[in-house]
Amino acid sequence: MKYLSLRLSLLMALSSIVFVAIFSSCATDLMLTYSTTQAQQHSTFVRSMVADSTHWTNHAWQQTIHSKLSALNMAVVIRNATGRILYKSDGNIPASPVYQEVVVTDGTQQIGTASIYECTPATLVTLYTVYLGLFALLLTLAGVVWFLASTILKPLNAITKATQQVAQHDLDFHFPGSRVREIAEVFGSFTMMGEALRTSLFQQAKVEQERRLLISAVAHDLRTPLFSLRGYLEGLATGLANTPEKANRYIEVCQTKAAALERLIADLFVYTQLEYLEQLPSQEPLEIGGLIAQVLESMKPQAQSKEILFLVEQPSSPCVIPADAHLLTRVFENLLDNALRYTPVGSSIRIRWHCDQHHLFFTIMDAGPGIAPTDLPQLFTPLYRGDSSRNRRTGGAGLGLSIAQRILRAHGGDLTAANMLSGGAVFTGSLRVASAR
Repeated sequence: MKYLSLRLSLLMALSSIVFVAIFSSCATDLMLTYSTTQAQQHSTFVRSMVADSTHWTNHAWQQTIHSKLSALNMAVVIRNATGRILYKSDGNIPASPVYQEVVVTDGTQQIGTASIYECTPATLVTLYTVYLGLFALLLTLAGVVWFLASTILKPLNAITKATQQVAQHDLDFHFPGSRVREIAEVFGSFTMMGEALRTSLFQQAKVEQERRLLISAVAHDLRTPLFSLRGYLEGLATGLANTPEKANRYIEVCQTKAAALERLIADLFVYTQLEYLEQLPSQEPLEIGGLIAQVLESMKPQAQSKEILFLVEQPSSPCVIPADAHLLTRVFENLLDNALRYTPVGSSIRIRWHCDQHHLFFTIMDAGPGIAPTDLPQLFTPLYRGDSSRNRRTGGAGLGLSIAQRILRAHGGDLTAANMLSGGAVFTGSLRVASAR
């Protein structure tokens, strides 16, 4: 679709008006000048003919003057002093404009008047030219008004209605087609704004729904260990644990519930930082092998309780990346905790990583049952859990994997999950190495 420039179109319209006006004015001036010159020359002759009032009623004189006036394309009406017509050379004279009024006297008083009419074709052509020029000017003005109404007023009215709809939170607006480039650009920009607002409102509604779900789920997860913790503490306070073995058991359960509460609160804090505060991670040089070794050491007691071995495959040379040590520690803790939760007793978990010039790649493979195909697309969704019963004995509030993926993405990497052919789940992560020194 070929677009017109509004500025050029208006300039052409105004130029047309000016051209028509100038042409009409010049043509009229030329015709009037010619007509006036001819009329002045002829009127001198006519005045000399009608000066002698004694011939006014003479029939032969009237025939002679009629022939001469016809040849000059002029006409005369002679009236006496009382206004009675004594002679009229042409019956259509009243339709022509009076060019000159000649007063005839006898030297002392008026004896009559002679009205001279100029009826030459030039005069008629001049009138027609004036009328045609005015018609052309009016037609041009009507065209300009129609153009302005269709290209400016109508689009402005459409934009006004659209803004009123936006003010009423109605984003379903449409604009008529326009071949004017500037108007089409305004329509396009307004439509893009509407799409952006729709997307923003959709995202806002989605975030609000996520927030409500998060608060509901976290409140439920906090209430469960708190209820157990309060029950065991009341048992200790009332003496239900009346033997050292029972007291130690109660204390152990209380410590477990307190640790679960601490982990849940920590998950919630990290998730809030990444999702809502949009806090950027620090970029300090970090040797990834040392960080993984520290995380494995801290999780040894949990692995030993299930007789699970950590099998580590690492490159021969150190791998240094720019990263936030605290956040990356949280990534590996969440992934290893997830692997330990689903790996059967007496099995192993394999951890490997390697670097190239631009990225660090790592994998964590467990020997569990794997991930159901229906769960894979939603695995990193906050609060999503594969077991539909949401049994909290398997741990967590459904934030661990989501937090791990968001941390890696904040570092310019990513985290994905899949199933191995031999069974078990494999999590593959990446981090940028570029700019690390």
